[in-house]
Amino acid sequence: MINSFAVITSYAQYLGIFLLLVLLAVILYFEIAMLLDAIKNKNISDSARTYWIIAMFLIHPFVAIYYYFTEYKKNNY
Repeated sequence: MINSFAVITSYAQYLGIFLLLVLLAVILYFEIAMLLDAIKNKNISDSARTYWIIAMFLIHPFVAIYYYFTEYKKNNY
């Protein structure tokens, strides 16, 4: 007889790893989208654009989220 709880717990770790990889992929996609928008955004000055791009490379998702709420939404909505 197969212990169904043991089977479920053995697959649960794979589900957790899969969900973690999906979350990381979404974060990476969002960051790349905000980075490309910062590069193409003509409504901000060249120096501000440079600062945004450098900050996105150094501090990653936190700056991308801040950029989304300060620059991206202001220009697209």
